[in-house]
Amino acid sequence: MPLLSPRLRRFAGAFSLLFPLAGVGVVRAEPKLPQSDWVESIRVLEPGGGRLAWSVQGDWIAYDQMDAKGFYNIHIMDPNGRFRKCLTCPLREFRKAHAYNPSWHPSGNYLVFQVQLLARRLKLSPAEMTTPDRALHSSIWIIDKTGKHFWQLVSSAQTTGVLLDPVFSHEGDHLAFSERVRSKKGRWGEWAVRVGQFRIKAGVPRLRKVKSFKPGDRHRFVTVSGFSPSDDAVLVAGNLDNGQSELGMDVYEMSLKDGSVRPLTRSRREWDEGAHFSPDGELVAWTSSRGVDLGKTSQQVRAPSARAQRRELWLMRADGGDPQRLTFFSHPAAPESLRGAVVSDFAWGPEGKRLAVHVVTDLAAGVERIYLIELKGRSGPSRQVTGARPQS
Repeated sequence: MPLLSPRLRRFAGAFSLLFPLAGVGVVRAEPKLPQSDWVESIRVLEPGGGRLAWSVQGDWIAYDQMDAKGFYNIHIMDPNGRFRKCLTCPLREFRKAHAYNPSWHPSGNYLVFQVQLLARRLKLSPAEMTTPDRALHSSIWIIDKTGKHFWQLVSSAQTTGVLLDPVFSHEGDHLAFSERVRSKKGRWGEWAVRVGQFRIKAGVPRLRKVKSFKPGDRHRFVTVSGFSPSDDAVLVAGNLDNGQSELGMDVYEMSLKDGSVRPLTRSRREWDEGAHFSPDGELVAWTSSRGVDLGKTSQQVRAPSARAQRRELWLMRADGGDPQRLTFFSHPAAPESLRGAVVSDFAWGPEGKRLAVHVVTDLAAGVERIYLIELKGRSGPSRQVTGARPQS
């Protein structure tokens, strides 16, 4: 039986997880043992791999990876990790910049990604690349999966030059991203969500008729992570409530009709971000600092505006109910325990039974990896963790 059934009652019967809820964002007590009933196994898929995306066809995982000179490039690999190819390494246009944060077009023929200029001057560590500072001096490019043809979709000259997280709609006819519109407001400035029409004319990809949305009051940070199954809304994260800190963001579903937002999490003191719907649209996975012992507050990596909080992977219903923790990288007793971890990005496998997860596995040393998480359909044996602990 598929893990993600089309009916919630079958989902409840398979997992015995759904109970009456007091409200959105209610969190169950942590289990005595640091493990999730959802997870069958966790294994390292790509040592050194970064932010990632999984094609709808299921044949390719795109990811960024730092080279020996300290620059990120866009790579692709098959889901078993047996075949790997760097798309941007041979291209002169990106040799002194970070090419990173890829997202597949649903056709599987193109990848959109960020390019961060002045990368050497900024000197961002892998941990700092999980913060909004990775948007500085950015533009948006697109490349075909052969790596032979590429185009700039949004230049820094056309915008404020601070762009983040481009992502395609399920139909592939729209592209969303975040842009900082004012710099001297709040920890990371004031941001907006941009959504434009994506077209290919005479073989050249183009973005046009870009609309702007500013959810919440002024002076808010907001970042977009994905479209709803019907493409009439996007998932965003931000400090949209009055007095809410950027380090205590929540996840919302924002309507593309009128910009109204519906909260999926309500945890003003935890960092909730990076949400994606499951392939069948019934579940939402996201990263969160809830339940994580942060020690001496959120670890300062480089400057007060660039902090990396330890985060784990969580799962909830599409309405925000029944949140469940999937990973325990920051728990000292868990099989996958690490010295300090940030789950910063992930991608659903097209069948909804696997997740590829980007983890900064050691904040101090700046080590990052891609893990593959296999989900199970019902109660089963204790999960297996392969290659989780960092090498000394």
